[in-house]
Amino acid sequence: MRTVFLALALLLGCAPSIPSSSQHARAVAPAAPPDQAPDASGWGVAGGLKYREIVRGGADPKQPLPLLVVFHGMEGSPNIAYLDKLDVEQGVQVRIVRPQAPIPVGKHGFSWYDGRLNDERSEEEKAAGMAETLARVVRMLDVLREQRPTRGQTVVTGFSQGGMLSYALAVRHPERVGFSMPVSGYLPQPLWPDHPSSQPPRVHALHGLIDTIVPEAKAETLVAYMRSHGWPVEFTTFPNIDHRISPEMTALAHQALSQAIAEVAP
Repeated sequence: MRTVFLALALLLGCAPSIPSSSQHARAVAPAAPPDQAPDASGWGVAGGLKYREIVRGGADPKQPLPLLVVFHGMEGSPNIAYLDKLDVEQGVQVRIVRPQAPIPVGKHGFSWYDGRLNDERSEEEKAAGMAETLARVVRMLDVLREQRPTRGQTVVTGFSQGGMLSYALAVRHPERVGFSMPVSGYLPQPLWPDHPSSQPPRVHALHGLIDTIVPEAKAETLVAYMRSHGWPVEFTTFPNIDHRISPEMTALAHQALSQAIAEVAP
């Protein structure tokens, strides 16, 4: 746990306050595989994280393309069906990268950090775990842009834990993101931005109003705080939707992500 809190301290630029004990055993990610460009099936490795590459719109994968990174939620994987809902409109030429989280969970799933969004851990513990993962994701983005010919700024989206990462990348690394669409996510308070960015990315968050895994009120509080600190955030809620991606969310995501790609990578 000491390593986790040191990771958060380094990210936030402050001295760590490390609790003397914890109720939770920490899951450990396996050793990172070496980086490699995608093979014929679309699987590659960047920054030690596996990913699946999908090219849309009949584009040539060897040509510079806009980059859309889609993060799955806890116990998910790059192949899970709901990720198809976080996609683009037909005909949009884009390189979509679906990274695989580093921590195995269950038989076939993976987690971005140790712990569930609605467990009893403190905000500090959740932020520390997310900070450690965020550092790995930032390395992945940097390697991806070196590996794959890319045009314009990166667009990111994700569901649940993936929504947390989408928020975190926008507020902690705004220089690396052109547009962020968190879905059913939030951000532990220690990771909230403490000052405006000189060039903040546009953020459009989606959330179900009856979500009990990540209550909508948590995301709404974060969004209000970000707006008060100069961040351009749009927040769309969906009545009678719990912790899932509804058809209405899917339609809006396809439209918004396609528009964002056109804006950040013309």
